[in-house]
Amino acid sequence: MPSYATDIRGFFSYFVQRVQHYTDRIKPEKRFRESDVLPSSRISKKARFYQSDGEINATNGKSLATINLKDNCQDDIGIDGSDTSSEDCNPETVLRQPACDRINQPIKPIGKGKEKKAVADVLQICNLDDDLTHHASKVKNSTANGVKKVDHGSFSNEAGLLQQIQLINFMCHKNLKITFGKNVNFIIGNNGSGKSAIMVGIIVGLGGRSRLTNRATSMKGLIKKGSSYARIIITLANDGSDSYYPEKFGSKIIIQRDLWQDGHANYKIKSSKGFIVAEEKKELMAILDHFDIQVDNPVCFLTQDASKEFLSSHHPSKMYQFYLKGTQLSQLINNCNYAKLSQRILQDILNKEEESLKELQDDLEQKMERQKLFDQIDEINQQLTQLKSELAWAYVYQEENKLKQIEFQAQQVYSRRAEIEEELIEIEKYTQDCQRDKEALERELNRLIDRLSHLQLCKEDFLKEHNCAKGDECNLKQKYESIKCNVDHLKNTYYGLETKFNEINQKRLLGQAGKQFALLEKELSGQKSALSSYAQRKLQLSEEIKAEKDQLNQLQLDIAMQQQELNDLEKETGRLKASRWNRLTIYGSYMPELIRHLHEMKQRGQFHRNPYGPLGYHIATRDPKWNLAIERCLGRALTSFLCHNFHDAKLLKEVCRKMKIAKYPTVIVCRYQDKPYDIPTTEGQGLYKTVLDMLIAENCNITNCLIDQKQIERTLLIESSQEARAFMCQQQAHQLQAYTLTGDSIEVGKNHRCYSNTRPHIDYLIEDVQQEINKRRERTEKINQIITKSQFQFQFTTNVISVQKEELASICDAMLACQDKTQELQNEIEDIKSTEFVQEDSSELEKELQTCQEEINDEEKLLQQAYQNYQEALKTVHLLESQKKEIECEEQQVREKLYEYQNEIKHKTLQYREKLEKCKYLHKIIDELEEKKNYWLQKMNHQQEKVLTCTASACKIAADRIITEQKIEDLDHKIYRKEQSLEKLQEEIGTKEEIIAAIKEAQITYYRRKACSQILSDVFSTLQQHVHLREAKCKFIQKSLAERVTTTIGSLFSRRGLSAKLRIDPFNEEFHLQIQSLAARGGHCSHLSLSGGERSLATVALIISLLQSMSPPIICLDEFDVFMDMYNREIATSTLLNFTSHVTHRQFIFLSPQNMRQVDILIIELVLHMY
Repeated sequence: MPSYATDIRGFFSYFVQRVQHYTDRIKPEKRFRESDVLPSSRISKKARFYQSDGEINATNGKSLATINLKDNCQDDIGIDGSDTSSEDCNPETVLRQPACDRINQPIKPIGKGKEKKAVADVLQICNLDDDLTHHASKVKNSTANGVKKVDHGSFSNEAGLLQQIQLINFMCHKNLKITFGKNVNFIIGNNGSGKSAIMVGIIVGLGGRSRLTNRATSMKGLIKKGSSYARIIITLANDGSDSYYPEKFGSKIIIQRDLWQDGHANYKIKSSKGFIVAEEKKELMAILDHFDIQVDNPVCFLTQDASKEFLSSHHPSKMYQFYLKGTQLSQLINNCNYAKLSQRILQDILNKEEESLKELQDDLEQKMERQKLFDQIDEINQQLTQLKSELAWAYVYQEENKLKQIEFQAQQVYSRRAEIEEELIEIEKYTQDCQRDKEALERELNRLIDRLSHLQLCKEDFLKEHNCAKGDECNLKQKYESIKCNVDHLKNTYYGLETKFNEINQKRLLGQAGKQFALLEKELSGQKSALSSYAQRKLQLSEEIKAEKDQLNQLQLDIAMQQQELNDLEKETGRLKASRWNRLTIYGSYMPELIRHLHEMKQRGQFHRNPYGPLGYHIATRDPKWNLAIERCLGRALTSFLCHNFHDAKLLKEVCRKMKIAKYPTVIVCRYQDKPYDIPTTEGQGLYKTVLDMLIAENCNITNCLIDQKQIERTLLIESSQEARAFMCQQQAHQLQAYTLTGDSIEVGKNHRCYSNTRPHIDYLIEDVQQEINKRRERTEKINQIITKSQFQFQFTTNVISVQKEELASICDAMLACQDKTQELQNEIEDIKSTEFVQEDSSELEKELQTCQEEINDEEKLLQQAYQNYQEALKTVHLLESQKKEIECEEQQVREKLYEYQNEIKHKTLQYREKLEKCKYLHKIIDELEEKKNYWLQKMNHQQEKVLTCTASACKIAADRIITEQKIEDLDHKIYRKEQSLEKLQEEIGTKEEIIAAIKEAQITYYRRKACSQILSDVFSTLQQHVHLREAKCKFIQKSLAERVTTTIGSLFSRRGLSAKLRIDPFNEEFHLQIQSLAARGGHCSHLSLSGGERSLATVALIISLLQSMSPPIICLDEFDVFMDMYNREIATSTLLNFTSHVTHRQFIFLSPQNMRQVDILIIELVLHMY
């Protein structure tokens, strides 16, 4: 607690500051909500609730003022824009407002630095009951006051009354100036003459908003049409004791407000001499607050729309708000709520003081406990010494262990270098052997190349000779066929001649033409038979050529496929050789670099969870014989990467993009479970293993991913293909498919499908890399042999096709010649048929038969000779073909040997190069090991010196060697904790003098604070009692005011022959007004059931009853007699005049369209001039 709280005055100063602190922390909106009864309507800063005691007399004088309107009056005012000004009062001011303005000593806001005055303000709440009692008596007895006559002509000793108003370019007035009387003023005129514009000018000139008038939505809507601005000049009286700064303003205050078309408006507040005193609206608000001019109070300034709204309002809550706003009861309610709020703030402060007192007590007890901590310091110092000794020797043990590790590393370097040197000697010896074998193979290869060249030359000679023999054979065969055809033709001719000779002998009628016709027929039949044989041969050759071409195309396709497979094998062999040093290269040449980038990103923490990949690198099989089947089952999943979420997958693809990888690896996104799936055992797994059973994965997340992607728990491994088909045909509901040792897959079901494996090699799950390389070399040699055979067959087929095409061309030429000959014979036959037959002698036919027989004999001899020649040519061709086959076989053997030697030379060359590269690599390793050896020797010497230094330092701390098993980090941590606890104890304890002084000071502070808290508790109890009393008296004032309003409005309605029943419910905030005619039977009804005139009379009666409870200086009512007939208007006018004759210091302005010349008061008549 601060030092100034040692006496009662200091305590109250501290208390006032705490009150101000909590008051400032509470926002105005929260203060209103805490009261739960504060209305939302605007409250005047200074409200006069009740009329003062005294008699009021009125002296009425009659005068007439006629104003001619020179400009056209405008009933319709243009509306554009919106009024954005807001004149709501500050809730902070409302909360700090005194309970009543008539209280002699009001409560003022708490100020800073004024201790006595602040204490008086807090305690003033306890003395408000006497003031409230005084005001309650004023409310109760105000109806018994007398009447005092007052002169209405002069404004002397009056302040706040309206003397004059001037309207320039305002609404329908171009320049209107009106001077008012000090008591009652009637402004009359026809509709549209501008009466309401005067009231609007008063409201707007005194700072009211345009929306209060319901004449325009913005200020520029009040400017006369055709004008750029409007001006309102209002003159207020400022005489008497209630004047506002008379030394500054003088006897009157001139308020000027200018309105512009752009929506801009300004104020000018002038003195009586015309000097501008202020131009701010807050000065105008201060003037209105001082004079209690309530522009926004509908009771003081009742517009036409407000009157109609009240007449049409039927909701009790709205009428209650009108009642509160008119009587300013909300101010009194807010002051009561402010007193309650002050009570709650004081309660909070008292609670805080109690908590602070408890903290002081705890602080005193803690200081008493500090005296008990001196004995712990010596014990902690002893423990620190022991721990430091152990730490010193622990450093010695640590350095000795490091020295042993360095010696072990150096020994490993020595042994490693010896092993590499031995390996290097073996490699050099192997390299020399490879070089010798390579030279021998090259010599044998050159010999085979020479032999192959010789065989190719012999083969070309034999091909030429074979082609010649084949051509001779074809010619002889053709000749043989031609002779045979001639023989057949001659025989047919002979048989025909013989038949004809017999016919001639019988008929004796055959002439010379018959012989010629028979010869032509015979020759034509021979040509047709020859043409038929040529056609058959042509068809046969065409089919043979087509078959040879198909075979040639198939050979080309086979050679291309074998060449593609050979290229793939060479790539795989290169990939496998590269994987000897880094197994990741099996999955792609870019893979080691990609894994390095991913490892760097892991260290930087860019991944949410570390990705796995390629998956084949992180798995293994329990039995290598199933590697091929498992690889076919997993497929592309072996080269894929596994990521925890899409964020990690996006980062992985971004790395691939930066590395410019042609084909990105597949990325599988599967959330890590960090525990394996629970896979139940199903039927079939007892007989055969599944892929899941044969896999060994580094992480369970990889296994879970393969289960999700490939369903490896439902894929069986069966060795035999037949056994797999039989088992999968049994409709295994829980199995998906099965794989055999050869990689074939069989799907489940009766109509199961089997897919054969087209790749017999293992690509990724490789156990022995060298074995796989050898397999691919063997496959490469076989493919080379197949390609060589296919190329030889291709060349042979090409030659055969060329020979057959030549033979086909010769046959086509012979067919053309034969067709020409046949056509000639047919033409001659047709000519003979067209001539008449002449009888010829049979002797000529007999000679012809003999001649034909002789030709047949000659042709048969030629046929026999041609047949012998054809057989000899055929034997020659067969002999040449057998010799050609022997040469081709020998050539094939030489080529095979040549290919074997070439592969062997390539193999030896690769081995030689690999060994040379390995030699270079081993030499490089030896150099690195030499550097490591020197490094470890230097480090070992340095470590030995360090051990000696540490031992010497430890002996200085503890001469005897201490054996400890604790780590240096643990000892450091223990020493640090001991030192921290020691420093903490020393800081807490300090010296004994400091501890004694602190305990004494804490005791004094505690007991003084306890006495002050007791005083504060007594003050709170007193304040609580007075707040309850104040609340009760506030309720009494509300009740008295409601009774007075009820009595007044009842007496006013009785003059009209009406009975009024008024019920005000403050708890529910409802205002019920029910009216009934005295002659009517039945209950009361709402005021909405009255006629328009009766409603207007009810409004006047209610306003008069409310004005009796208020004291505003200016009351302005616009068309109060609307809807009234002559009788109601007379009652309303007399009632208003009677009321105004009993009050003083008030100014009344009544606006009416009716003629009020019979009233002996000041009447201002507005005359409308139409142009």
